[in-house]
Amino acid sequence: MKSIKTSKFEDIFNTYPQLVSILHKRNFITTTPIQHKALDYALSSKDLLIQAPTGSGKTLIYAIKSITECIKNKTQHLTHIIIAPNTLLAKQVYEMVLQILPDSENITIKAMLKPTKNEIEVGNILISTPKLLEQYISEHSSQFEHITSLILDEADILLTQEFLTHLEIIIQNLPEKRQDLLFSATYTREMGQLAKEYLHNPKVIELPSIVDKSQISQLIYIIPNNSKLQLLYNTLSHLKFGLMMIFVNRVEHLKQVEMVCKAVGFEVKTISSKTSEFERNKILSDFKAEEFDILIGTDIVSRGVDVPQVSHIINYSIPQDHTKYVHRIGRATRHHNKGISINFITDEDISKFKQVLQEHKITYSIKQTPHPLPELPDKVEKRLGKVIKHKKK
Repeated sequence: MKSIKTSKFEDIFNTYPQLVSILHKRNFITTTPIQHKALDYALSSKDLLIQAPTGSGKTLIYAIKSITECIKNKTQHLTHIIIAPNTLLAKQVYEMVLQILPDSENITIKAMLKPTKNEIEVGNILISTPKLLEQYISEHSSQFEHITSLILDEADILLTQEFLTHLEIIIQNLPEKRQDLLFSATYTREMGQLAKEYLHNPKVIELPSIVDKSQISQLIYIIPNNSKLQLLYNTLSHLKFGLMMIFVNRVEHLKQVEMVCKAVGFEVKTISSKTSEFERNKILSDFKAEEFDILIGTDIVSRGVDVPQVSHIINYSIPQDHTKYVHRIGRATRHHNKGISINFITDEDISKFKQVLQEHKITYSIKQTPHPLPELPDKVEKRLGKVIKHKKK
């Protein structure tokens, strides 16, 4: 077995004592394996493509890179752009970069999280989403003449048709001579092909294990689709956990799952694409503070939710894309914690789930579905009947 190499931040950044001091205050003493492998390249001018598991410390790489270069160059211009797929992730990146910013340095970090037509003071480091940045940069391109680094977080999402048009307009308004850095927890063939078009002779650094099999147990129930809510009721009635996240594919399932969770006696909240940014931030803040027990959501919360107390994931619905599955279960292995993923598999899910198992070499245990499953409480049955009838209209 190869030894896992790490370094102490004080040995790497001894010329930046203020940065090392604040890293220590935030309990960043030793690099993670991906930080050890990638920091030297990130601090060079070479284009970089990094693929490493969620929770491995990728954000800190480009946060340190941006801050150290701003300290070194002492410029008043905007030099670094960081792009995330949505405002929820962009805000979390902003908070991460801000928390390691030395007070003694005259560096400004801005987050553009809502549309604006007026020129703003953008600072040295700007964090935004593709759509918001595209809208702004087209009208204020002169503010972007000194960019030295373009950083794409969750690059596997950003390099899809949903965002490519926005990215192309952004890139057209940036200096040709710059460093591009792409970070992703998963690596798709499409992403690799597009990366070759945008990057110049990039250094590719990969940590191949997306799922740490020693950290998460995979449990499977094979269940008819019309019995899922009963299985959920039974599972929650007998399960002990810290915090839990339940994933569904369709917004209309949120309410049904919420009713069952509440019937067992848990405090729950839901998040979907229809949830406003303000509400999302409040819900996630309350979840971290353990103000409620279970967060139910679509794949919008499968990335960037860093809540170490999450011990269990339930996949009420199996995602269509195997990479989304990886991001989901990663919520239960934050900061090297052990987690459990419980999967409700129907006959129509079997082929999709086989792909997940094959792609990521996941081992699993098939659990015996209780027979007969307990009936849902009458009150819940009546409320579910009303919800389903309403959806059919």
